[in-house]
Amino acid sequence: MTQAALEEFVGRGFEYGNVNHVAAKAGVTKATVYRLYGSKENLFKVAIRSAIERSRLSHWKIDSDLDLEVVLRDAAVRISHAYTSGLIWPLWHSVLAVKRRFPDFYEEVLAIVRSESNAAALAKFLEDLRQRGLVDVDDPWAVAHHFSLLVGQGRELGLPAGHDAQMEADRVAGIVKMFVLALRPAAQGPTAQ
Repeated sequence: MTQAALEEFVGRGFEYGNVNHVAAKAGVTKATVYRLYGSKENLFKVAIRSAIERSRLSHWKIDSDLDLEVVLRDAAVRISHAYTSGLIWPLWHSVLAVKRRFPDFYEEVLAIVRSESNAAALAKFLEDLRQRGLVDVDDPWAVAHHFSLLVGQGRELGLPAGHDAQMEADRVAGIVKMFVLALRPAAQGPTAQ
């Protein structure tokens, strides 16, 4: 049923996604969907959690002893995969579209994305480094979120149509370098090139 919900909500968004269609795709009745999930909102949350899980490639736990640049490069690969997989972002944008009409639902989905996404794992890593004085950052979640947006959605704005893999690799390497330089405490200075 999760796959059917994912397909329906990715294709039609939250507002236009139809529980009848999900039930038909899953080969069950609409009553069964409501008995199992309780509401369209709960079914959507299951779908977005599934999309997040798929985008992680695997359970990502960052060793806080790893070098910042190594972690940011790995995070960029994972975040790029999440954006190009075509699942999370259509779901998230469909929630943004109904934010004013369903503010509580928006907040619930936002909490899921903030706690379970690749950016959340990166934010935890940055918080650990911040507490140890290894990065200069006031809000690890905001930094991880901005990094995620630049890596993922920045592709659409930062590259010409028909770009090749090398152009994408160079763009991401530039983002990683920018964040490494910005996050390193002034006393540490830039890394040797």
